[in-house]
Amino acid sequence: MTWVFLICIILVCMLLLLYMPLEIHLRLEHRDEGHGFVELRYLFGLIRIRRELTSVKAGLTAEGPTIGVQAEAKNQQKTHKVISLSDVAGFLGGVGPLYSFLKRLTRIIKRFTRRVCVHELLVEANVGLMDAAFTGMAVGALYAVIDTAVGYSSSLCQYRTTPQVNVRPVFNQTLFHVRINGIMRVRIGYAISAGIQLFWVWKRRT
Repeated sequence: MTWVFLICIILVCMLLLLYMPLEIHLRLEHRDEGHGFVELRYLFGLIRIRRELTSVKAGLTAEGPTIGVQAEAKNQQKTHKVISLSDVAGFLGGVGPLYSFLKRLTRIIKRFTRRVCVHELLVEANVGLMDAAFTGMAVGALYAVIDTAVGYSSSLCQYRTTPQVNVRPVFNQTLFHVRINGIMRVRIGYAISAGIQLFWVWKRRT
């Protein structure tokens, strides 16, 4: 009877641990470079894992976003690739398994995000161009993009509070500054289950 009692206590403790929420704190900020952090809290903050996000610098050239490709042989001569029908057939043959993999992946992610509760979401942006008319147009366009993204995410997650979106114009100055703060909670059991499912789907992707 003692062993049965101990086993019952262990099972109850495991169920309680799986039922307890995992809290996710997210902060992203972009001015000249993007930076931020992600912090995971469990057991009411007794367990904390914090990861600083790597700095990423992005920009546009005067010609806009471009992709350059150059191929040269060892003798500095240009290479020439002929695409045959067999190459096209091989590519199309790989589209089916890839589509099936992405479909299964999306299904798992959607099931998981429905369990995520967003307790705080703050999006702030300061946008400025040298021309006042262009500044107003940029503010309106950015607000529409953010509002659409937040509206779409509301169909994936459960919002406990109303998201706050503030886009402010900055006149007579070229500026683009975005800051995102978010707090989300999900029960650790759902997170573990989703991770296991994603692992098996990834292993069976081919």
